[in-house]
Amino acid sequence: MTSLLVDDLLARFTGSLRRTGDATLCTAGGLSGAEVRRVPTASGVFALRAWPTQIVTAERPEWIAGVLRRAASAGCRKVPVPLALADDPRRTCVPADDRWWQLEPWLPGEADFLAKPSEAKLQAAFRELGLLHIALGEGSPRELRLGTSPAIAKRQAVFDELTHGGRHEVQRAIVANASEMRDWQELQQDADEYSQHFAKCGPRVESLLQLAARQEFALQPVAGDLHAEHVLFEGDEVAGFVDFGAMAVDSVALDLARLVGSMAGEDTKRRAAALAAYAAARQSNAGLSVEAEVLVEVLDRSGVLLAPYRWLRWIYLERREFPRRDAVLARWRTIMERLRKMAETW
Repeated sequence: MTSLLVDDLLARFTGSLRRTGDATLCTAGGLSGAEVRRVPTASGVFALRAWPTQIVTAERPEWIAGVLRRAASAGCRKVPVPLALADDPRRTCVPADDRWWQLEPWLPGEADFLAKPSEAKLQAAFRELGLLHIALGEGSPRELRLGTSPAIAKRQAVFDELTHGGRHEVQRAIVANASEMRDWQELQQDADEYSQHFAKCGPRVESLLQLAARQEFALQPVAGDLHAEHVLFEGDEVAGFVDFGAMAVDSVALDLARLVGSMAGEDTKRRAAALAAYAAARQSNAGLSVEAEVLVEVLDRSGVLLAPYRWLRWIYLERREFPRRDAVLARWRTIMERLRKMAETW
């Protein structure tokens, strides 16, 4: 990415922002396909987000920007709201270089995802998540409705694909590409173990998915793929939430399942403390229902079981590029460790 392109993009958003340093690539190849660059300017630090036009239309990032803007208006100050274009306040996307570009404030703080977060951070994260969900719901009342969880339907589709040839297709691809893709040798070594764990846990997870698919839940905008690395801290307090590229209209249980699995793992006491902090933050808004708590468990368990298959498929069959291979391997190790513990207790 050239400095000239960065300068042109900055001008489109404000007309007055001037860089004080190079734009640095921070994330790339994520599940949403977005790239994020850190851009220092005389007016502060900004994040320049790029969405590939091949797989994303402008409507999606514009919808996400609208939801975040309305959440901020409803009182949430811990989300990065994209800036509007200088010549069209209704839009936040600029097309250039086969991408849609958005500019948003760079939130302060650091993610605490390399080590087990403290009890204070754990409770702060879920307390603030409760407040975030309130703002997302209040800011987008037209998105609120009762219905089955789309995430459950997606998990069922992946489960069916896996059990009707998908697992064997991936195994063949791993064998065929073993020598060519030595960088992913750790995944190859774990593939057989994954098959054993799936055979043990699969029937129970399938039954849970079938039960959850028949129930209706309160649906609203949620982050969609909220992991520990998406929660920024200053000390023990949450400074912000980032990366809303997977935002969806679903049950709040989807965010809870992702985050509690990421920050508490299989520790039942920490999981209970996290959900209690969330419920306390939403006390005046009915808290977390028993049905939603059960859905958290179903989404978490099914996510752990299906995630290795998804990663293997993306890498060996779809040949997706992940420049941060170390980040992928770290996520893989975490998932496999959780799957091993789940297989032991089930």
